[in-house]
This record gives sequence, structure tokens and C-alpha cells, in this order.
Amino acid sequence: MNIGPKYVGLIRLLYKCPVAQILTNGNISSQFSLSRGTRQGCPVSPLLFSLAIEPLAEAFRSHPSIHGVRIGGREHLVSLYADDILLYLTKPEISLRTLVDILKEYGTFSGYKINLSKSIIMPFNRAAMQNPILDQPFSWKPQKMTYLGLQIPSEITKTYQLNYTPLLKKVGEELDRWRDLPISLIGRVNCVKMNILPKFLYLFQTLPFPIPKVLFKQLNRKVSSFLWKGKPPRVKLSTLCKPYSEGGLTLPDFQLYYWASQLKAVWVWQDTTTSSPSWRQIEEECLTPATLASIPYISPPKALLGLINNPFIKNTLNIWIEVCKQTEGLKSIYEQTPFYNNPILPKALRDGITFSWFNKGIKTFGNLYREGELLSFQQLASHFQIPQTHFFKYLQ
Repeated sequence: MNIGPKYVGLIRLLYKCPVAQILTNGNISSQFSLSRGTRQGCPVSPLLFSLAIEPLAEAFRSHPSIHGVRIGGREHLVSLYADDILLYLTKPEISLRTLVDILKEYGTFSGYKINLSKSIIMPFNRAAMQNPILDQPFSWKPQKMTYLGLQIPSEITKTYQLNYTPLLKKVGEELDRWRDLPISLIGRVNCVKMNILPKFLYLFQTLPFPIPKVLFKQLNRKVSSFLWKGKPPRVKLSTLCKPYSEGGLTLPDFQLYYWASQLKAVWVWQDTTTSSPSWRQIEEECLTPATLASIPYISPPKALLGLINNPFIKNTLNIWIEVCKQTEGLKSIYEQTPFYNNPILPKALRDGITFSWFNKGIKTFGNLYREGELLSFQQLASHFQIPQTHFFKYLQ
């Protein structure tokens, strides 16, 4: 697996004659040797497991009879998160049989056996739903499946209902149960920070779906009732959300956390390297001729929304527009506004000339300016070697 001697040496150093003790009710046992496995909570454990599971993933990727989902020029087949394996398969009649054979062979060599009866198949099209492959040792779940604590439905429109609705109900019941406990106001704020926020933050960070404003209203109402023990609030919730320096108690603003979590995608959009996440490459394929790195800076952004069919990109862009309105405001042109493949530009400018200038180094509108001043045509021609015949396009 091409693991260097330095890495192997560090692992051996950490586990050279390892010993452990057990703490029980304040009493510590005598030391005993660890003959196999790793210490509880040791970061080496998931790292070693990742190395051990990678041959299985590579066997899936390299086998000609296992067919993944091809989007653009890339095939998407497997996602690994510790011991959770998620496969995206086409041609299931062929792929599943080969998959079972590989799992059995891997178990024989590694001693790691997967309980196939607890593994789940969820079809995504009607043909697969109507013709279940029942001769395979998997559970057939045509409606939904659970992955990393998330409910993944076969119809994405049900994602909000299956994830946020039950969580809101559960949180409401917990807050009602804790409401009459003898806790100070600051203690109640900390309770919201430590117990309520992380549950929603996980969904905010993992589900790129729009959330209706009514959810935040209902959640704020439940939090307010908990803070004031069911009595009328003495201080506005918006005031409590402010920092201490402004008279608040840093109560979490759930909508701001949602916006921040979703806008992380905009940061990933700027990564144009081949090492970017698979989901970014999939979204990029949905945006021809525009690019993910450029769309936050195309103005007016609402004109772009009508050209986007991907609901995840559209949701992120909607949040970007809303946040820009509430901060510095939307500009007509940013320095990062793309010059090439910008669908907002007139077609006369997009045909040929912008591509020619792009190849000469004019990639964004920022390249047309120097210290806030628009460069003259002669300056552009001198710096980027633009032919004199392009003067009329410069005037346009």
C-alpha cells in the first residue's frame, strides 16, 4: 500500500509494550498489557481501520463487473466513513452478485465480516422499485434508509419531513421536560448551546436543503418558553443572541448557524483542483457553461437562478443572496466576477472574444482594473498581448 517507514515506525512506537488501567468509581486497577487492539479513543484506531478497509474499496473500484453512477467524465461508486460503506450502483443484476463475492472473499482474508442481512438496498428509479432483486442477502428498502443518523428518502422532497420534523418534535419534548428545573437563565442558555444546537447543526451541515422560515419560528418559540419557564419573555430573543459586549448572552441564532453551514459550500466551490470533493465535481457538471467558482460573483444573481436546475446549488445561491443583502449588499460587479462563460454578459461579447481574452490571462473583471481604475485598451493590449482588432469589443 506504499506506506512509508516513518508512518510504520510511529505506529510501532505508540504500541511498543502498551499497558492500560481501568478507572472504576475512583479506583484505578493495576496495569495490564494490551495484547491486541488499540487503546479506547486512540486516533490510531480509525486510521488503521481506514488502511484496512481501503483494499475492499479498491476491489470495488477496479472490478469491471461493478458499475457505478457515471456523471460527466467520472464514475462515482463508493463512499467510506469509518465502517459505514455506501455504494452507488447501476446494472444491479450484475453488480450485486459480484459485490457479494468480493465481500465474502475480503472477509476470508481479513477476518472482517459484513452482516449482509443488515445491509440495505434502496432503489432510486421506478424500474428498480418494480423489479426487486430478492435473491440477494440484503434488506430491500424502497422508501428510505438511515445513513450516519440521517434519513435518506428515495424522493428528495421528503428529506425535510423525515429529518427536521421529528427532531423539532423531540427537542420540543425535551425542553418541556426541562422547563421547570431550577436552572438560571445563563444555565438555560448554555443548555441550548450544548444540547439543542449540536443536533440541528449536524443537519445544517449535512443536508443541503432549504428550510422553511416557520421551522426557525417554531424552534425560537420553544427555546423562549424554556428560557422563561413558560412565562412571557422579559428580553427579546434577538437581544439574547447578541454578544456579552452588546448586552446579550450569546444565545445561538439558529438561522445564522444554518446560513453559515450552507455557505461553506461556496468556499468549496472555489477549489478547482482535482482533489476537491466528489459532490463538488457533480455540481460542476450541472452548471455548463458557468462554473461553481464564478456563480457567487455573477450579478444580478437572481437572473442566474432561472438557469440552474440543481436544487442544492440553487439553495446555496439563495442563501448567498440573502446574506449579501444583510451585510455589504449585492454589487453589480465583483473583482472575482468571471469574464469567460458568464451567462449574464451579452452574447456578442461571449462569442469568441471572451475566450480569447481568457486564454491571454483576463479571467475576471478584476483583471481589467488596476488600483480601482479601468485600464485603457492600450494598457490591456500591452499587458495581455491583445490584438488591436479587439478595440471595438473593448468599447462594448
